[in-house]
Amino acid sequence: MLLEVSNLTVCYGKAMIINDLSIHVNQGELVSLVGPNGAGKSTLLRAITGLVIWEKGIKRGTAGGDITVGGRVVFEGEAIERVPAHAITKKGLIHCPERRRPFREMSVLENLYAGAYLVKNKEHVQQNLENVYRLFPRLQERVKQISGTLSGGEQQMLALGRALMSNPKLLCIDEPSTG
Repeated sequence: MLLEVSNLTVCYGKAMIINDLSIHVNQGELVSLVGPNGAGKSTLLRAITGLVIWEKGIKRGTAGGDITVGGRVVFEGEAIERVPAHAITKKGLIHCPERRRPFREMSVLENLYAGAYLVKNKEHVQQNLENVYRLFPRLQERVKQISGTLSGGEQQMLALGRALMSNPKLLCIDEPSTG
């Protein structure tokens, strides 16, 4: 099993966002999470990828108030619920957040290379770049353009391309059709 989430509970203050959720993803599976705004889809992805601080039973202050998280997340057989986000990324569990968020002052190519930061093999970086251009030929046409000047749809392509440049084992895409 690639990913297993067991008994995940996330509360923001007194509001329970996720209550005792369990899911699993096997190698090669495509899983879609569907629900209305405010259902906890983004919170789930943030918890899985280490962007929510895990302190079981302990409240932590954040800009949004107290947060309480509990449960278990296992990626490739290893518990990761208290592993920092940067270390989870190194393991190949990649989060592509909603609202695109390119590095606005950098070119399309620079943004894509930023996504490949953890890929040490230059040949793999080049192969990944070619794969991204195959999926999103518009990015190749705009390779020197400053990403902040791209349309919303092009910025979304860039965000997905940047995530794919990291050679993900599991890619968690939040709001893929935004833009």
